[in-house]
Formats: sequence, C-alpha cells, structure tokens
Amino acid sequence: MTVRGDDFLVLNNPEAWLPVSPNITLTVTPPRLDLKGDILIKEARLAPSQFTTAIRPAPDLVIIAGGKAPPPSPWQISSQIGLTLGQRVKFTGYGLEGTVTGHLDIQDIPGQTTRARGDLKVITGTYSAYGQTLTIENGRLLYSGGPIDNPAVDASAVRVVGDVTAGLRLNGLLQHPEIELFSRPQMSQTDMLSYLILGRPLATASSAQGQLLYNAATALGIKGGYLLAAQIGQSLGLDEVGLEGGSEPTDTSLVIGKYLSPRLYVNYSVGLFDTINQLRLRYTLSRRWTLETVTGAAMGGDLIYSIER
Repeated sequence: MTVRGDDFLVLNNPEAWLPVSPNITLTVTPPRLDLKGDILIKEARLAPSQFTTAIRPAPDLVIIAGGKAPPPSPWQISSQIGLTLGQRVKFTGYGLEGTVTGHLDIQDIPGQTTRARGDLKVITGTYSAYGQTLTIENGRLLYSGGPIDNPAVDASAVRVVGDVTAGLRLNGLLQHPEIELFSRPQMSQTDMLSYLILGRPLATASSAQGQLLYNAATALGIKGGYLLAAQIGQSLGLDEVGLEGGSEPTDTSLVIGKYLSPRLYVNYSVGLFDTINQLRLRYTLSRRWTLETVTGAAMGGDLIYSIER
C-alpha cells in the first residue's frame, strides 16, 4: 500500500499545527510490517506544553507489574523514513523560540531504540534565561546513527551590550551537555557571566544582583560553575562561598556567608536540586557560647557550648 499526500493536516490544536506531505510505502509480509519512504514538512507551528515541575523517573527504576504480562505483539514493525523540515517550521517552548530546518533518516528495528542520521539546525531564534533574551548564533543537533533522543549538540547564544558580546556555548550530547562561557573581546569568566545576566561588569553589581549570578553559575551547569561562584563571592567581599552536602546528593546547597561584625555571622544557602532556601544567623556570646538560629522550610534555634581539647 502506498500513501501520498500534499499538506495533509495531521494535528491542529494549541500545541501543534502540523501539515505533512507523505510518500510512504507499506509492505506486509506476515509477521513483518515494513514502512519506507519520505515525509516533507514544509511549514508547521509547534508549541509543546512545559512541564517544569515534572519529576523524571530514576534511570535505574525497575517496574514490576502484577498479574500476567500482556502477550507479545504478533507483528514485527520496522521502518526507514526520511524526514525533511522546510524553511517555515516554527518552534516555541522551554525558553526557545525559532525556526528549525534539516533532514533526518530515521530507522526503527524491532526490539531496538529508534535511531537517526542527519542534522537539524536553527535558522533564526532566541533563547530566554534569567530574564534575558539571548540571540542564537548557531544551533545544531547532529545525529550519527545513535538514539534519536540523544544527539550531539553544537550551539551558542549571545547577548550584545555595546561593544561587548557575551554568550553561552553548548557542546556534547543533548542529555548531558557541557556549557561554557565566552566573550568578544576576551575577559574574565566572572565578567562574562555578569555581562550575560546583568549587561555590565561584576564590579558594578549590587549584592542582590550578585546572588542572581551565584544562582546562574550553578543552575546553568556552566563548566567550572562552582569555582566561578566562589570567584564572584570573593569579588563582592563575601567571607564564605561553597557547597554544603546532606544525607543525599540531591541535598547539596550553594552557601554564601559574611561576617557583619566580629561576633555576628550570616549565611544563606540555596538548594541546587530543589527550591529550599535557608537563612542562618550565628552570634558569638563568649569564647564557649554561641547562639544560632535558622529560618527556611522549618525554623529553629540552638544555644551551642563548645569545649576545645
């Protein structure tokens, strides 16, 4: 059986307006079903829902279903489809807004993960992060025969402020990319991030803006982000910048602190994997006695007595 069409409307809802032009042949040789051919998408509008609070299952999760397992399918389905995106395919979602084009050769083999060869690239587009809209200079997904959901990434997005261009560069695999800062002209990493987020050098940043830079240095997953956060803290005159662990790896927090006086110390911790923030005050009453209070998801206080040996 052969299926041919021109701008056949497959989807038409708030998340996708998708007309396709297929030229596909289906061959049935029991127990095999073989699909071969090409699909052209000249124009489309894609705006998938964003599930920002969704929790992904752990990679080592094993689901044991009760009762009898469903019988295996009597059919073995394989496919070789060439997918071509034209010059008017628009994507909006997850901070990205742009026009995407390219070609993929997609292969399905029974019992194996869907694989692909080819590339997709952003013709024009922007990426929004930390209240800033960055212009995409280069954006490509490269498929070399591996799983379709984990291609290689080659992308960069920039912000231009006067004569300064600051940006992010992504490389590696999509599921675990490496993110690096760059600038034109060349400058320190702390100023690169400050221009990217604030539009000016770190020396002119306020304490509140410094906190925003701390969060960005760690949450964006920038290569060397923890060292970068420490450098930002030192530049703003903080006495402590570091990581604090818990009973689980996901309990890790970024901690910044400063002595407001020789006796009064204040630190603030931000969860790297959750939204829990905590403020801690510590006041030295004497050589042995210290009063400490904590405000966050829970509140409490301690009177601490220390003995040195």
